[in-house]
Amino acid sequence: MIKLSEIDMNLLVVFDLLYQEQNTQRVARRLGITQPAISHALKRLRTVFGDELFERTSRGLMPTPLASDLHPSIAEALALLQETLNRPDDFAPQSSRRTFTIAMTDIGEIIFLPRLLERLSREAPGVALSTVRSHSDDLKREMEDGHVDLAIGLIPQLGAGFYQQRYSRSAMSACCVVAIPSPGGTSGSRRSWPPGTRWSSPRTPGTASWKSSWPGPASSAP
Repeated sequence: MIKLSEIDMNLLVVFDLLYQEQNTQRVARRLGITQPAISHALKRLRTVFGDELFERTSRGLMPTPLASDLHPSIAEALALLQETLNRPDDFAPQSSRRTFTIAMTDIGEIIFLPRLLERLSREAPGVALSTVRSHSDDLKREMEDGHVDLAIGLIPQLGAGFYQQRYSRSAMSACCVVAIPSPGGTSGSRRSWPPGTRWSSPRTPGTASWKSSWPGPASSAP
């Protein structure tokens, strides 16, 4: 039995990143330390768990069956610990001037944004939204790094380590996934929805288009 007092928690951070990156050099760059330090941490992890954990192949470091079994629980525990240690001040929607970044598709904007913006205009009038189209391979990292606050859609590639909640059980059901926010930017196209944006539906029923009553078109970041 492994006791928490017998393991360096930083080793679990290295384990999580090795599982994601499958490369010691990339993990070293993300942590800002040397590649030999990552190799030494991996050696210590192998001693703790009595398993190779990651085996070198032509495709990189591939997890062993034990590593694959361990990772979901370890990733979720690390995410919960980080959220607990970085618990923000109480959110005051009426006075907040924050911009939230949400990853969603064009269809997601049509379905969710009108109701969301209407609710924000009543309860959080100073809050702005920024929507992005992140590639599936980038979204997990962008949420882990805090560049994206929320993702709406069917996103199975995120896996463990994120708080997820079903929004709807209809044919177009969506899963909301929340990450710990931090400063930064994100890849993919971006559209901005300033405080006070209003949406109106077209006169033709069933059309998949919406018109914003905010002066001027939504802006796009270069």
